[in-house]
Amino acid sequence: MDKKKNKKFPFIRIVVAGIMLFLIGMMVGKVMKKRSQKSVELVELEKYILHEATRNSVTNELLTPSQQKAYGSYALRDFRAAKPLLTNLWETDSDTLSLYYLGISHWYSNDRERAHEVLDLPFFADYNKPY
Repeated sequence: MDKKKNKKFPFIRIVVAGIMLFLIGMMVGKVMKKRSQKSVELVELEKYILHEATRNSVTNELLTPSQQKAYGSYALRDFRAAKPLLTNLWETDSDTLSLYYLGISHWYSNDRERAHEVLDLPFFADYNKPY
């Protein structure tokens, strides 16, 4: 009986150690991903935030829930989440502010070519641009 326990014990240790390493790796990966997403300083992005970014009932009445979510993701510098939401707003509602935010999101996601395509449109001749 003792020999069987000794043979299984190292196997269990290896499995537990493997699971622990996997979980640690996943946590480190998430932390690194979050850090890379918010590479732009908020002070730098503020000049490209054109909507009311405070939380109050008046703002909530002026913006649709989809605008609140998309603009909020953009203002929080979560460009990965914001880009599909902003694209959807542009395609469904022709929301030019969402298109502008999409261009800025492309710029700060290092997709400079797409950013130029969007931000060089006539809509945005008088808007601030990061280039």
